[in-house]
Amino acid sequence: MADIELPWPADTRLVRLGEIEIDPRYRKVSRAGVVHELNPRCFELLLLFLREPRVLHTRDAIFRRVWRGAVVEDANLTTSIWLLRRALGGAAKQWIRTISKQGYIFDPPASLDIEFVGGDETLAAATRPAGDANLDPDAPTAAPAEAAAAESMTPSLLSRTNRSITRGRALALTVAACLSLMLLAGGLLGARNRDTPATRVVLVAAADPSLPDTQRWPLRLLQHWLSWQLGNAPQVELRSPSDVLADGSETVVLLELGTPAQGGEWRVSAHFRGDAALAPIVQQAGDKQLVAAIAAVGDAVVARLSGVSGYTAPPLALDTASAPQLADAFDAEQQHRWNDAVRAYTSVVAAAPGFGLARLRLARCLAQLGQRSAAQAELARADAWLQSLPEFLRAPLKAEGLALRGEPAAAAAAYAALQQARHGDDAEYRVAEAA
Repeated sequence: MADIELPWPADTRLVRLGEIEIDPRYRKVSRAGVVHELNPRCFELLLLFLREPRVLHTRDAIFRRVWRGAVVEDANLTTSIWLLRRALGGAAKQWIRTISKQGYIFDPPASLDIEFVGGDETLAAATRPAGDANLDPDAPTAAPAEAAAAESMTPSLLSRTNRSITRGRALALTVAACLSLMLLAGGLLGARNRDTPATRVVLVAAADPSLPDTQRWPLRLLQHWLSWQLGNAPQVELRSPSDVLADGSETVVLLELGTPAQGGEWRVSAHFRGDAALAPIVQQAGDKQLVAAIAAVGDAVVARLSGVSGYTAPPLALDTASAPQLADAFDAEQQHRWNDAVRAYTSVVAAAPGFGLARLRLARCLAQLGQRSAAQAELARADAWLQSLPEFLRAPLKAEGLALRGEPAAAAAAYAALQQARHGDDAEYRVAEAA
C-alpha cells in the first residue's frame, strides 16, 4: 500500500464534501444514495488527491506513490481515474482535471463545504496545497493563480456529530489493481453509415481480488484481443476510461475473471452497462479449455457490438503455455518495452507459427529496434494469415506493413484511403501518412 498521510483525523468515520460522502473505514464514496466501493489502490489515489489538491500529479509520481514497488501499466491509472470520476459523479467528476501528456490535478471549488463526523480536527490540511516537502521532486507545482486560489480556501467545519454508518454489502468482485486496457492503432474499414452514430464502447476489467497477478493473464489477454477487434470494427468507437465520464451514452463492457475453486472451473464473463439491455456473456472452463473460453467471450462481444454482419473472428489458436506470453507481449509493447515484447512475441510464434497477429506485432517491435530485415521476414510469414482476415481488420495492418517494407508512397496512399473512409482515429492515420 502507498504511504500517504491521511487527510483527516484517524477516528473520522464520515467525510462530506458538499453532497458527496466518503466512508474512510469501508472505502466507499456515496452521492445521492448511490454507493461506490473503491478498490484499495483507487482509494489511495483519492487520498492523494485530497491530501494534495491543486497540485499537478504526474503519472510517474502517482505510480511511485500509489503503486509503490509494483510493476504496473498506464491503463491501471486511467481506469482508476475513470472509476473515481464515476464515483464523484455530477459536476464533481470535473474536479479531476486531465493535463495532457503530464498527469492530473484535483481541483475542487474553493467554496466547497467540508464536514467531519466522529473527529475532533478540521480538514484544512487536506484542502490546501501541501508544502514542498510533500511534493514529488519531479512533479511541477500548480500555476501561481491556482496556488493563490488554493491558499485562500478555508473549508468550514459545519458539524461534528456521531452517526452510525451501515456497512454496505461487499462486492463479490472488486475492480482489481491490475487493469489493462490497450487501444491499438487501427481503422474502421468498411465505411460507417454516416447517418448512424457509432456505439461508444469502454472496456473495464475486474478480476477476483484473491487472484495473484500471475493468474490474471486471461483477463489481460481478453482485453487486448477485444481492443484489437473492436478498435477496428465499423460502427464502434472504442474509448479509454480516462476519456469517458460514463454518463450513460456509452456502452461499458465489464470483463470479469472468477477464481476457480479447488479443482473447479474458471469463470470468464462480460457484462454490459448502458442504454441497451444486453444479457451477460458467461463461459466456464477448466485450465485446458481456458483459452477457448476467452476466445468465445471475445467473439460474442465483438459479434454483439461490431455491427459486422456474419462476422467470423480470427481464431485465438494458442495453448495455455503461449497464451500468457501473448498477454505479456501486448503489455510490453504498450509500455514501449520493445526488447521484452520481442522476446515474448518470439516465444509465442515459436509455439504457434501460424498465429499471424503475433508475427505482425513482432514485426512492429523489431522495426522499432531498427531490425528492418527481421521485421520484413515476419511480415512475409504472416501474409497468409493476414489475407484470411475480414477487410476492416486487414486494411490497417496492410497499410502498416507497406510502411515497414519500405514502400512509403503506397503506405501513404493506404492511410489516406483509411481517412477517406472515415475509419477510426483520423489523427493517427494523418500522422502515419505524413511519416
